[in-house]
Amino acid sequence: MAKDSSSGLILYMMGVLVAVFSMSMSTSVVVREGQSVQLNCSHSSVEETGFTTITWLRQTNQSAPVSILSIHCRTVTVNRQRNETYRLQHLNGFNSKHMNGTMNNTTSTLEIRDVNVSDSGLYYCRTQPKEHMIYHNATYLTITASVDEVEPEPSETVEDGQFCSGVCVAVVLVLGVLSAVLNLVLFIVILTKRRAALRQNTDPGNLTASPPEQVQDSKSLTYSALSFNAKKKKRRSNFQTDNPPVIYAATR
Repeated sequence: MAKDSSSGLILYMMGVLVAVFSMSMSTSVVVREGQSVQLNCSHSSVEETGFTTITWLRQTNQSAPVSILSIHCRTVTVNRQRNETYRLQHLNGFNSKHMNGTMNNTTSTLEIRDVNVSDSGLYYCRTQPKEHMIYHNATYLTITASVDEVEPEPSETVEDGQFCSGVCVAVVLVLGVLSAVLNLVLFIVILTKRRAALRQNTDPGNLTASPPEQVQDSKSLTYSALSFNAKKKKRRSNFQTDNPPVIYAATR
């Protein structure tokens, strides 16, 4: 019992390692959901190796490989003519409505109908001529969403605020960049004018010049002073006329 379990574990580990290696060396096939696909696996001829069964396996996310179906080959000789017959056996719950297989002397084909996302994975075939297993070329199958499930392409207009096309987004981005550039230019112009005004106010040549208001005030003061002097002279003349000069003579 222990010997059987250990041998089964060894076969399982060998299958995992071979599947991982095959995944790195496999070809890729991409199919839309709901379509059909055929995967081919090349192997040695039945006459050369003498195998009687070929098995298709699937592996997903580096998990243990799962057997899908087996094709049993039977050779019958009639009237010195060798005829080969094949019998198909589905495994692990797979059925002929979803998966089917065919086989000839050197190639085996796995057909998957109405594929869905759960069918994605690594597919490869295995033959067992004598007491050892031979794993053949692998194919990684990727299932994408169907055309009906793909989101509709956005139109060039915005309807009810639902979506905006790439052209609309590009226009918005260009307008945003232009607005930022214009604001920057306006800021630079305002800053330049303010600096020029500050330089003009702090220029030494402008400090000696009196503002118009100061000039006007100085003129007013000068006029006031002149008026005051005129009045003073007038008062002096009046005083002189009111008090005529008196000549005193000395008498003995």
